[in-house]
Amino acid sequence: MPLMAVVVALSAGCTSTPSSGASAPSASSAVGEASEQRSPLDAALAAAPPSDPVDLLGFWTVAPTDPAAADTWMQLDYGRVAVGTECGPITGSLLISGHHLMADAPDFVYPECGGGESWRPVEWLDASYAFRATSAGGFDLLDSDGNVTATLTEGTEADVSPEVWEGYQRVPEITAEIRAWLTPAAGLPDGVEAAANIIGRWVLPGEVESEGRAFLEFHSDGSFGGSDGCNGTGGRWRLGADGRILTTHDPSTLIACANPSIPLLFTGSIGQGTTGGPADELVLYGKDGVLQTTIVRE
Repeated sequence: MPLMAVVVALSAGCTSTPSSGASAPSASSAVGEASEQRSPLDAALAAAPPSDPVDLLGFWTVAPTDPAAADTWMQLDYGRVAVGTECGPITGSLLISGHHLMADAPDFVYPECGGGESWRPVEWLDASYAFRATSAGGFDLLDSDGNVTATLTEGTEADVSPEVWEGYQRVPEITAEIRAWLTPAAGLPDGVEAAANIIGRWVLPGEVESEGRAFLEFHSDGSFGGSDGCNGTGGRWRLGADGRILTTHDPSTLIACANPSIPLLFTGSIGQGTTGGPADELVLYGKDGVLQTTIVRE
């Protein structure tokens, strides 16, 4: 299932502190205009030539700005990213929301490349928060401070070895479903304050603690995990100052479950609380701004 943007809000006047003392990963207003003072990333995007986010989908030659990272190829498709590495292609989750993005090419164990340990081969992609068009007809990927992490130019067959699946070079057919996926989530409803921190474990209110309990847990390293009590999943998350959040997710099982479910594969927006509500209440909103469910801090 493709990934979606979400919105998070906190009960007015209430904040929470991560148990580890670490702060939540910040998108530096990377998912909307959250603060009166424009962030460096917002300024970089505002100065860019106009572009349609749909044009980012396709097959690209990538030139990272990190001199230690080799040029490579990348395909951006509906909900998926594929990147060429010295050990072959790797794939992962992709979310595009307006001109902001989050891509997650997950850890792999390649004994010949990583000495048998987890190997993160695309740090430039992990650090990319947004994209802007270039005058050459390609795109720059930008970090949270608006700095260029990589430049994308139109890819060619010469970028990939003959054994690489030709499907990686495909440019997706743009449908109404894809355009809807690219559209940012709605903002928070009136009376809902953007969350400053959502780190911790969240459960359905009133649910009795048990081994098969549904939960959602955000970690300070930018990862999250969760379960409906029968199926587990996880991924990465990044919170904007306006409460919008970007998430990617790993594969999950599809076991039928009788438990009330916390939406783990977000279909829109997450909110956190309403004015006058409990301090430790997280409210999940759909991409269209419609309330999905409410969860509380465990």
